[in-house]
Amino acid sequence: MLTGGNQHVGNWPGKTVEKKEGTVVAGGETIHVYDLPGTYSLTANSLEEMITLDFLIHELPDVVVVVVDTGQLERSMYMLAEVVPLGIPMIVALNKMDMAENQGYEINPGVFKQKTGFAVIPMTASKSEGIAALLEAVAKIESAEPSSIKRIALPGEDLPQYNDVLEIVQDNRPSGFSGPWLASKLLEGDAGAATMMAEHLSPEAWAKLRAILPRPEKGQMTMATSRYDWVKHMLPGLVAGSPGHYKRNGFDVAATHPIWGKLIAVAVLLVGMIAAYLLSIPLMIPGFAFFFLADPLSRPSPGLPRHGSAP
Repeated sequence: MLTGGNQHVGNWPGKTVEKKEGTVVAGGETIHVYDLPGTYSLTANSLEEMITLDFLIHELPDVVVVVVDTGQLERSMYMLAEVVPLGIPMIVALNKMDMAENQGYEINPGVFKQKTGFAVIPMTASKSEGIAALLEAVAKIESAEPSSIKRIALPGEDLPQYNDVLEIVQDNRPSGFSGPWLASKLLEGDAGAATMMAEHLSPEAWAKLRAILPRPEKGQMTMATSRYDWVKHMLPGLVAGSPGHYKRNGFDVAATHPIWGKLIAVAVLLVGMIAAYLLSIPLMIPGFAFFFLADPLSRPSPGLPRHGSAP
């Protein structure tokens, strides 16, 4: 949509697993746009996650646009919680704003911007709303000084081991990797991050780091909880209303009624059964035909010898 290109994509695993590239001119500047595979996490377990993580770390983009689905706000913001520690300039695109309204709540982008310092762009991409504002924000971020980016609390900083882990990896990390991001992945028990640091650190530093890190199975749960706590800290003031409660039409109200809902369910079952019988009648006609033809066909024709009789 940003570049005017067309791609065949799908919302199921394994469909969109390639990095797509295009260009767009905005404000007299040519912007190179990379569409990364959709994912809800940066833990490199699937092909989509590996492609996305590899690009963010090794290609060093000038700015990352994280698309947040307002229809499933908390889940989408979990991905945001993983991208923030990378330290890359970021824009948050709040997509499907019309869906948020239909679900009975409102999103206040200004509150989110105030809390994070990120550029926050409300959008409804299906209606091409917010595209121009997004391109304008990208151009501004690219020209901004790094010191102008607000420092916010990072997911994982509330964990007791975080500062000790960060102290070890901050000055001994591989090129291109953010110290806070590595610290969070190590505390999470990420095998890839642990293997990389084991090869990069001295034996003494690695032994010290291993003594601090929790067991992987405990680390995953602890880090996930920390990220969701970070998300919940961002939500107050951002959302007005009750997320998840759709504005229901007349049928929704009747179908969820404690009495009428049961009657509607029974009626739907009866209609389904009757429809199944009616649709099966044409398929039963050949069976009836064979039934009525079986007796005449089994009778011997006049003049033909009976089975077993002498000629």
